Amino acid sequence: MTREQLRIFAAVVSEGGFRAAAKKFYRSQSAISKTIRALEEEIGFQLFQRDRYRPKLTEKGEAFSGKVNELLLKFSDLDSYTRELAMGYEPVIRVAVNHICPLEKVLPSLRECAARYANTQVDFYIETLEGAMQRLQENQADIAITYQERVHASLEASPFSQIVLKVVATPDYLANLLRCDNGEPDLCRSTQIVVEDSAIKRLDERYLLVDNGGKWAVNDHNLKKRMILAGLGWGRLPLHEIREELAQGELLPMPHIPCDATEKVDLYVLRKLEKPHGPAVRFLWESLTRTTQRVGVAEPVAAI
Repeated sequence: MTREQLRIFAAVVSEGGFRAAAKKFYRSQSAISKTIRALEEEIGFQLFQRDRYRPKLTEKGEAFSGKVNELLLKFSDLDSYTRELAMGYEPVIRVAVNHICPLEKVLPSLRECAARYANTQVDFYIETLEGAMQRLQENQADIAITYQERVHASLEASPFSQIVLKVVATPDYLANLLRCDNGEPDLCRSTQIVVEDSAIKRLDERYLLVDNGGKWAVNDHNLKKRMILAGLGWGRLPLHEIREELAQGELLPMPHIPCDATEKVDLYVLRKLEKPHGPAVRFLWESLTRTTQRVGVAEPVAAI
């Protein structure tokens, strides 16, 4: 059977008869009838009851019609997909995002991209610490959203968002640490919970805030937050993720640590300059850089 036969069959069903289908295809009614007869002979059963004014689907014809409609929709999608490929549209684009990035600022742009390029697959990666930058540098991502003190000259960077990080713990955990003569926390008895760097697949010692304290390493940012809320340790978390817990007193700022309890980190949208980008990547880049609110975000970082 051919796609043309299936299209004519679907038209007879949707238009309510052979004559109406003939008008739709600018053919004679006899040509439409001949096409349906040939299709019935090929599949081995009758599709229409013809003993009445308007042809009515047989029971098998009803079942066949549903499958034909599904198949024609897939053909339509395939036609669109091949046209997009011929025009240079990417079959897949890859986006790597740092784990502290607020996803509510990213998802609207992804939704716009999906609506514009429905046949382009998006591979989306949440990476910890240096992982998003590594994916970009190793051509495993087309766009990255992450922090970077100094951006290499081979990259284009646009300010995205400023993230506030706070060092926090539960009230009970802090109360246990404060049981000493001077009223300051005994950090030697404390445990900092740190997320592993997905670029190197291990704990990066640079992110430890206390040299002589205990440390637990996890490979998932959400797990880190859950462990801190469970009173298993303390750590640094993005303010936008813990506003409710701070307001309700479930978490408190960690006092007397040998660093700033609050830190501001600037995130940037990054892509490679020398790499050719297709229309979907360009559209997503423009959407991310156009729609993001940049209140309080630093100026673009200097290239090295």
